[in-house]
Amino acid sequence: MALIRSEDLFALLKAQQHMPYAHFPDRRRAALGEVLRVFELRAGDSFALAATDQPVYISVLDGIVAVAVRDGEPIEVRRGETRLLEPRDEILRASTGGGALVCVADSESIDELMSFASLIDGAKSSDKLLMEALERARRSPAFRRVPLECVEEAFRRMNRMQVVAGTEVIRQGDQGDLFYVITQGTAEVWQTGLYDDAPQQVAELGAGDTFGDEALVTGGTRSATIRITADAELLTLGKGDYQSLIAQQLIEEVEPAVAQTMLNAGYRMLDVRYLEEFEEEYIPAALLVPLPELRSHTDALDKSARWVVYCRSGKRSAVATLLLKQRGFQAVSLRGGINGWPYETAPGVTAAT
Repeated sequence: MALIRSEDLFALLKAQQHMPYAHFPDRRRAALGEVLRVFELRAGDSFALAATDQPVYISVLDGIVAVAVRDGEPIEVRRGETRLLEPRDEILRASTGGGALVCVADSESIDELMSFASLIDGAKSSDKLLMEALERARRSPAFRRVPLECVEEAFRRMNRMQVVAGTEVIRQGDQGDLFYVITQGTAEVWQTGLYDDAPQQVAELGAGDTFGDEALVTGGTRSATIRITADAELLTLGKGDYQSLIAQQLIEEVEPAVAQTMLNAGYRMLDVRYLEEFEEEYIPAALLVPLPELRSHTDALDKSARWVVYCRSGKRSAVATLLLKQRGFQAVSLRGGINGWPYETAPGVTAAT
């Protein structure tokens, strides 16, 4: 991988008029550097890109590369050219005969950056602080799949909160009424699990992370305590605004008959209840990942699969679906949960998670 500085990379992209990078203002170059992958190839070198469901930009800053694609002749990309390659069923492989400098980015990330840049740059001067906070939080998974107009309106309705280290912003067991975005500072997540005698630290949070969404979706109490560990700036959004502007944009519920059709078409079933519930009764072929463990287990799930998520009544599966959609999974929630499932279930077995 090339050791080229981000400033030099940005200057090359602009000087050679690579599209769409030529439209990025100078103050956005740091954000652009976060999504670009750079390869410095010697004669005979190659690199491979894993298959994706998004088109990929390949820009050649120096030399010539040949990109091997499925069922076709290699595509030649020369210095100063950018090609947008459509999704393929197999790995894309780029090679060079005489050395090359190449940068790659997926189109979704670039579209997101351009959209946020346009939103922030077009903000009124009175909204400057709000837009700066939005830019700091733009990488949060909470907003990646939400329509841009909903993100903008959500941030306009948020309130800013300064919190000193040591403060417990929310406590496990309390009622939830706010959604939080960390724009500066750090926090710890403490949780007393079903089998714990005392709270355990389960996660650390930083700028761009969010919390408080689970209780707003289920209508229940807070599932963890959030303790600020370094003076922080938080943005807060009320329950009703969060539900209408964010949660409803991501959570799709399906009736059992539709879910059964989806399973027949290749969807997989994910159970987010506790182990004890699973061992009493479960839907055949379901994979068990209890909701409290899902955040730390998403990397182990097949992201290319499509998921129908269920719990007992549909509330926990709505939270799980929201979490999965934020992280780029295709997922729907089973309305009514296993309580309303009219098809086959399997009772009384030990689960293998």
